[in-house]
Amino acid sequence: MESEVSAGRRPDMKSVALAAGVSLATVDRVLNRRAGVHRVTRERVLIAAQSIGYLSPNDATLLSRPEAMKVAVLLPRGGNPYLVSLGATTREIAARTHHNVNMRCRFVPAFDGKALVAALEDAAGWADGIAFMAIDEPMVAAAVNRLVARGKRIVSIVTDVPGSRRHAFVGIDNEAAGRTAAMLLTRFAGLDRPDRPGTLALLAATRTYRAHAEREAGFQNYLAAHAPWVRLAGPLEGRDDRGRNRRFVERLLEREPNLVGIYNSGGSSEGIGAALCEAGRRIAFIGHGLTADTRDMLTRGVMDAVLTQRAETMIATALAALERDLEDTTLSMQIVFATNLPPASNRIPVR
Repeated sequence: MESEVSAGRRPDMKSVALAAGVSLATVDRVLNRRAGVHRVTRERVLIAAQSIGYLSPNDATLLSRPEAMKVAVLLPRGGNPYLVSLGATTREIAARTHHNVNMRCRFVPAFDGKALVAALEDAAGWADGIAFMAIDEPMVAAAVNRLVARGKRIVSIVTDVPGSRRHAFVGIDNEAAGRTAAMLLTRFAGLDRPDRPGTLALLAATRTYRAHAEREAGFQNYLAAHAPWVRLAGPLEGRDDRGRNRRFVERLLEREPNLVGIYNSGGSSEGIGAALCEAGRRIAFIGHGLTADTRDMLTRGVMDAVLTQRAETMIATALAALERDLEDTTLSMQIVFATNLPPASNRIPVR
């Protein structure tokens, strides 16, 4: 290809875009060393820019080394042990990761759409990409759309914000998690036959978390299809608060003499376990998130099963989705019993 310099014309960014077969916006991101461009596309743009005389070979070499992508991870602040653990894991990965990223983790007031929108806008002031645990509210979806329009890469983790333009969702199939919990709980509690009536209780953090609404739907759909004779108490919104969960269960034990099982689709299961132990009741109990408290309750026989996903896998996959285009990623859900507890120090390498 004859360079525009040798032809007497001064090459510009539009010339580079035409030569590389990409958009002007992509050329701008490459030449300004912004993240979010696939390695192959970046190389094509630099080769084209050099071939038409827009860049010298030395400039092209320097630009082939993109700056580290700046990533913000936003999580709800509160007493949910799994989210505390997820934040700690994020900071661990930020310190030792081989990804070309500069990552920060920030905790935001839980269940507060306005606070989350403010945190998203604030993080976008310095970050190229944001991974966050969404609240399913229109104002949050609108904030995501604004940031995507500004060129920010946005990935929701754990729970999604449907209807927004976020680039990907990383998490388990939450409806399947609810169905699985219902199947296990009916069998553990002996309610899988119509001649064994009883009551199950459903606790959640809040339905503004899409994940919890989906878990609730999966749980109830399974009961309607496979155990319609089971009476359901709840759902009760514990807002991931240990004391609130404990008080809910204390009242349930007083009012529901046939209570034989509890599913906590949110966090802070320790409060539920404390109420059961205080009452001396052995009730089938399933929750989410393998942490120090749920591990302890499994070993003591207070809990029967924990549905979980590796925090390391969650963050590493979110980083991959921020760095390049990925489809929504459904993570493998683990079902942990006292008999298959992984070592407490178990870690998986971050690629």
